[in-house]
Amino acid sequence: MPTVKESSACAEDRQRRKLDFEWSLKPMTTLMRCVGIPLDFRDYRPLIGDRRSWFVTGFALLLFFIDAECQFSLTATIIYDAIYPQSSNNSSRSATFKWNNSINSINYIILILGSHAILLAVSQIDWPHLVRVLHRIEQMRFYNERHFKKFRIPSFVGLAASVTELISSVTVIWFTWVDSPFLYQLMTVGIFLFLGLVLIAFYHVCILCWIAYLMMNALGQDIKASGKDIKQCSSQLKLWKATYYLTGEFVHYINCCFGPFLFLLTTSYFVRMTNNSFYIFSILTYSHDKGHEAKVYTFIIFLIKDWISFVALTYIPSLVRKEAMNITRKLQNLQFEDNALKRQAELLRMEVSLSLPQITAAGFFDIDCKLIPTMVGTTLTYLIILYQFDSNEK
Repeated sequence: MPTVKESSACAEDRQRRKLDFEWSLKPMTTLMRCVGIPLDFRDYRPLIGDRRSWFVTGFALLLFFIDAECQFSLTATIIYDAIYPQSSNNSSRSATFKWNNSINSINYIILILGSHAILLAVSQIDWPHLVRVLHRIEQMRFYNERHFKKFRIPSFVGLAASVTELISSVTVIWFTWVDSPFLYQLMTVGIFLFLGLVLIAFYHVCILCWIAYLMMNALGQDIKASGKDIKQCSSQLKLWKATYYLTGEFVHYINCCFGPFLFLLTTSYFVRMTNNSFYIFSILTYSHDKGHEAKVYTFIIFLIKDWISFVALTYIPSLVRKEAMNITRKLQNLQFEDNALKRQAELLRMEVSLSLPQITAAGFFDIDCKLIPTMVGTTLTYLIILYQFDSNEK
């Protein structure tokens, strides 16, 4: 039987655990570890001699080598079919269709293998820095239990969405290519299972961006609530400033950790959307093969899914910057009779407006809603070009 002191200590420990980001992010970090990306919240320095850490690292490297073997085998198959078209099952297809299919497959290979390598490097190099920033935010005690419960909800949503989407994608692929050779079915399902790693990383990035948005929103709400109390606002100006800069540092390390992955993912969306649109058009226009309707429905499902994912990927990061801009307006609306407080609030407003956080694709371009019309226009342009090439061969 536990003593009263032990019970009290356990209750305090449970309460403390609910006030940290490890507890909030645990559903997704656990899922990431299951696919071989060890995103740990413990101090990394003592992990060098930890047997469990060596086991996790070995498991991660094993999955990476299996992934690499699958991707290189598929690349060899694609190159062989491109060089010797008569060996392809789609020998009646145009050269444009075949090369489009090859480019799409290589796009998946680069996405999967590149993302796997980037995420493995991130887990050892940049992720510890992001964890330290989160620990510093915890130590400020600005966010309470209610906030951390809000931070945890996206992790559960991401976990459920990742598992559901992965199972549904594998099921659709298996039944669509039911007439294909068993080895081809098995290889395709294996590729999509490794694509699940990219899917999980996508949800993980969206969750981190959503948490950054919730942090900015909580800060804005606190400024708004304290606006009428001059004494309280005076005592919290420094806290607001420190909280804002730590949140901005959190966004900075999201970019450091996942910027290259976002660049790879965004460019992959462009290729996939163009190719899936061309597949649908080509199959509907020219194909009379058995089961072509099922393949059309499959490509339509994947095209819709890609567009929904792309919109989410651009919309959620844009909320972070939008909420930071709202903070500047709330600071501007503060009314003080004391000139010293006015100057402090104005200085903070200017600092916030000059350091608005932004999620980027490794610094090459911003991840925001402005990418959506760019993606639509570019996809339509290349679709028309592919259609012209395909028409000239008929």
